Amino acid sequence: PILMGENLVVASKRGQVAKINADSGFVDGTPFLPPVAPGMTVPWMPLVDIGNDQVIAAHSNIISDTGATPSKLYKLSLEGRSVKKMAELPLSTPIVSPLQYREGTAFAVTSDGSADNLITLSVNDAPAIDAQQKLDDRYVAGPWLVGDLLLLQTDQDELVSFDLTLQRQWAVKLGNVRLAGPPVLLDQNILLTISNGMMVALSPTDGSQKISSNLQQPLAKAPVISGGSLWIPGSDGIVHLIDAATLK
Repeated sequence: PILMGENLVVASKRGQVAKINADSGFVDGTPFLPPVAPGMTVPWMPLVDIGNDQVIAAHSNIISDTGATPSKLYKLSLEGRSVKKMAELPLSTPIVSPLQYREGTAFAVTSDGSADNLITLSVNDAPAIDAQQKLDDRYVAGPWLVGDLLLLQTDQDELVSFDLTLQRQWAVKLGNVRLAGPPVLLDQNILLTISNGMMVALSPTDGSQKISSNLQQPLAKAPVISGGSLWIPGSDGIVHLIDAATLK
């Protein structure tokens, strides 16, 4: 769910995208429901707030005993009491990642099961795929929009960087690790928080390592940046407070 004004906006596995009053917990108005049969599970990606009381919602292929409903992207309006469809885009290759959004353009990964593509979509009254870039390796996590770069993790244990026109910029080996949360921009560098306790700051220009630190404690989320400090929740319930300049 995402918080928009006084409402939570939730996409359920039953297909509904609904506004829920944050005070009462009741559904406010009429939800949006895509054309699916009763009992089908809709694999929604996280909703994205694009401003002006609008969200974009996308689901991967909907599989049932009678076949598959193709992946779609919807532009929805939350103005008034109902959640209403403004536009939709059927996708021949299903979306398999969360969406990122900036100034009318969405970014996502699609996959046909044998190869993956990074794509850009214009989000207007007639949504369309503007560009796509086939990935050299299989997609694992991301994409993350950090500054003017798109980052994603591949099955070759790499963090790969693309510019916003989908041109590959650089790649760095991460090893067999899991990121605790999305990379964040910190003092013009890209900060990676790794679940094993490592923190690494990379240059956005070439991916070279600027500084690193090992907290030797399991980490659960990306840091919250507050002034010159980082607040990082650990998976053991401990919250770590470290210096942003030294990562210690």
